[in-house]
Amino acid sequence: MKFVTLLENFKKAINLGERISGKNFTLPILSNLLIESKKNKICVSATDLEIGVEILLTGQMEEEKENEKIVVPAKILANFVNHLSEEKVLLETKNQNLIIRSGKYQAEFLTLNPEDFPIIPKVKTIKNIEVNKEEIKQSLERVIPAISPNASRSELTGVYFDLNGKTLKIVGTDSYRLAEKTIKLTNDFSEKTNFIIPFRTAIEVSRMIADNIEEELDHQNLIIYPESNQIQFNLGNTRLISQLINGEYPQYEAIIPKEFENEVVVGKKELLESIKIVGLFASRVNDIFLTLNPDKKEINLVAQDQTFGKGQTSLKTKTIQGNHLSISFDYRYLLDGISVAEGDFVFLGFNKDNNPALIRGEEEKDFLYVLMPIKI
Repeated sequence: MKFVTLLENFKKAINLGERISGKNFTLPILSNLLIESKKNKICVSATDLEIGVEILLTGQMEEEKENEKIVVPAKILANFVNHLSEEKVLLETKNQNLIIRSGKYQAEFLTLNPEDFPIIPKVKTIKNIEVNKEEIKQSLERVIPAISPNASRSELTGVYFDLNGKTLKIVGTDSYRLAEKTIKLTNDFSEKTNFIIPFRTAIEVSRMIADNIEEELDHQNLIIYPESNQIQFNLGNTRLISQLINGEYPQYEAIIPKEFENEVVVGKKELLESIKIVGLFASRVNDIFLTLNPDKKEINLVAQDQTFGKGQTSLKTKTIQGNHLSISFDYRYLLDGISVAEGDFVFLGFNKDNNPALIRGEEEKDFLYVLMPIKI
């Protein structure tokens, strides 16, 4: 094999593969990448047996041995390639080793037996949903902060997809806060279904979209193939497959408040700044008190620690309705919710001091963030 391709695309493919590759001492083959020639393309594959990825790269095949396969160490290959800066890179196999040349640099990599590399499964279903890649990337990025990948309940460590016709809801929760984003699909999935994808899978799908391998082909939509125990994401010439989390997601809809005794609209930038500064004085439980003052049309923020002291501030609201209310939150979780709300102003809906609050952008209808208060 003698193959020339764009270095930037090769870097992205190798880096994606290196992240997916396993760190398994009992199966060291998983810490490698499989590179296979396929006519005028090469295929880069990686797996840790829970997630697998295949990336097809176009280029110029100057010499080809049909379906030639080589297995090379992922980490050293990624480290070498990431230091290169020329436009193109040449891959050549010689004496069962891989030689890479780019500019004035050359490296020769020892290879392993490709027969030992595990087969990456494929879904059998042809049923799929198609969604704009940027919309699902942004949706995942807004939901992921509400998830704890180390939660004791496995179903809470992943991202919940609830699919009904042309509507897809993406949900994350750690039982203290919850984020939900609704997406309108371009095609109608014929049956109602739901599934939970692992936290790491969601991260890699988002990064795969951001990497935009072979961006010159301009693939706009991510195609998702869900099955009972696995799911596949196709974006152009990249295919990522993952196991699903077994478990029943909690019936979360009941905790989402629909009506509010107190409603506030306030500037997002000013609120974030206030919470960050006052939160420096939060105690070991990270609590910050919000006091609504409708008479003065402002919110007061206070945090106090017996060791460090006290921080406080007030900020004017755009609108405020309801009664006086003091309520305490984990300031880190409050920051997360406000940060992912869109727009210059955020809506805050409250009821009692022991009821969940709702946060969203002032004009948003397809996103919400629910946060439980701290009981002091």
